[in-house]
Amino acid sequence: MKLRLMLFAGAAAMMAAACSNEDEVAVNPDPRGDALTFSTSVGHSTRATETTIDNLGNFAVVARGMHPDGVLYDNYLIGSGTAGEVAKREGTSSTWKLDRNVYWPSTFEQVMFFAYTTLKDGNPDTDTPLYSGSSFGFENKNPFIEGYEPKKADLKVTSNDNATVWADGKVQKDLLVAYTKQSRSTNATTVNLIFKHALTQISITAKQKDKTDNDHRIVKIKGAWVVNAAKSGKLLGDLKYNSTTKESSDSLSWTGTAKTAYGSFYNHILTLEKTNSTDLLRPEGTKDDGSPILGSLMLVPEDLTAWDKSKDDNKGAYILLLCRVELKHTGATHEGDADMSDIYTEGSNHYHQLFPVNESTYNAAEYGFVCVPLSSEWNSKGIGRHYTYNLDICGETTGAGLYPPEFKEEFINGLIPSGSKVGSANLSVVTTRPDTKNVGDPVLDEPIKFSVDVKSWDAPENEWKPGNGKF
Repeated sequence: MKLRLMLFAGAAAMMAAACSNEDEVAVNPDPRGDALTFSTSVGHSTRATETTIDNLGNFAVVARGMHPDGVLYDNYLIGSGTAGEVAKREGTSSTWKLDRNVYWPSTFEQVMFFAYTTLKDGNPDTDTPLYSGSSFGFENKNPFIEGYEPKKADLKVTSNDNATVWADGKVQKDLLVAYTKQSRSTNATTVNLIFKHALTQISITAKQKDKTDNDHRIVKIKGAWVVNAAKSGKLLGDLKYNSTTKESSDSLSWTGTAKTAYGSFYNHILTLEKTNSTDLLRPEGTKDDGSPILGSLMLVPEDLTAWDKSKDDNKGAYILLLCRVELKHTGATHEGDADMSDIYTEGSNHYHQLFPVNESTYNAAEYGFVCVPLSSEWNSKGIGRHYTYNLDICGETTGAGLYPPEFKEEFINGLIPSGSKVGSANLSVVTTRPDTKNVGDPVLDEPIKFSVDVKSWDAPENEWKPGNGKF
């Protein structure tokens, strides 16, 4: 008997249909049959960039025998109740093997396989399929991954640090999981593991949509975050089996714990445009080969409740921006006796500081926080999906957001690295409000409006490309 485990990343059915050939697995001469091996096949599509299995790295596998009525036996063919066994790639081949030979036992007609890995972006940890601190286990027949915590960028910097961007998305990776039930008598030579994305991918873009020609507001941004997202979570797989039809199905759900903020801070300044959207989480642009630099977030899926505009910074979720708004006027000065102490003159133009409010002077180093309440259905509808929040800031009918909750200093220190600069001037984060403004009030005349794009990671335009860190 020869058993081969085929792994498909992304749109499995499409890729399988497009396969031009299959990789042969060497026959094991052991008289008991062939040892289980894990082989991957990737089809060639007509799209410009070929999907490659090289991005997957290694993964962990657990296998348990299944009774005909769907009950899993207590013993484990592969792995244990607390961890899977790591399947490692053999050189540059398309075959993954365990460190030991495992054979299909004659006592099992059906075997349930479960596999998981944290995507390594072509640089796999050979022995750690999960982030440190995460753990695998079973609740009855249902596998779970507990304590999964998306990573955060290291904000520690020194005066000699050349870093320009601190993006949590740069250090986060996708979590992939897969179920399959295999019947030996039906197909004992190929077991298809169809991996699913277990997290929710988040992007934030912004522009000054439909800004009128006589609107000379300028929006500058130095950071963007999703606040009060789950710091860690527990993933539970719900396996269902119909003993009459012999069909199995599965679903995933998360339980989040604690709250934190995820996003990006950058030394340079992003100035919004009227027509083209600016990616606020991927502020470094593209690599030399034209592929985007990783920045979008990989978060624990959860159904978020929007911030209720209270002073308490734990009352709901919101998108937080560190920004400033200026107003450009032509001419080096105003006519008449207008007070010009709060302007900055450059060439034939001068600039007023609209936000943060400074009634005495123009200070290019001053930036303030604004926010947008955010609700979501990431857990109930968004597992394995890519959400893009398109912010309209100071557009034709929008303003610059709302005054946020009252932050503690340690919260701000968790967003912005020490020693950061804005040009040649020290960054000055303004947290005070004018006497006429309260928490939850619009910073300018109107709040920020936004639209949401939702796509599957398996869509061609979001297909995994080597090194771009997204699906």
